[in-house]
Amino acid sequence: MRAAALALALIAGGGCSPARDMPLNAIADEAATGNPEGIVSAVSRLKQSGTRDAETLQDALGRAMQVAPDRVLPLVGTSEALAPRHICLPLLDPMAPPHWAKEQIEASRKAIEGVRDPSLAKPREACLAEVNSAATALDRGEEE
Repeated sequence: MRAAALALALIAGGGCSPARDMPLNAIADEAATGNPEGIVSAVSRLKQSGTRDAETLQDALGRAMQVAPDRVLPLVGTSEALAPRHICLPLLDPMAPPHWAKEQIEASRKAIEGVRDPSLAKPREACLAEVNSAATALDRGEEE
């Protein structure tokens, strides 16, 4: 939880100016590992991004959710760009095989369900609802 608190403090304080100088893919790759500084840099850059860059950064945060949900959950819902539909899951490519999407959904579900911190209950539930919605949509798509 200490890392998440640090991330939120840096974001609120407008920190992480180096994010402006780093290439977008480097920021996204670092954030996706769950590295606290990478997550902070991604959120900082997200505030200044256009749609395409935002999707790249949101995908990275969705991947970070799978490896460090305790660091990403505190961010859920703190802005429109950080809404559950944007960062609780990585982007699910509609052209990818359904088994790949299922693996991503289950990895996200498992990571999020593993968080037991009571202070993260609300974003945890919001993310689990998003994960369940994605799973339902995928199942419906396979039935057609």
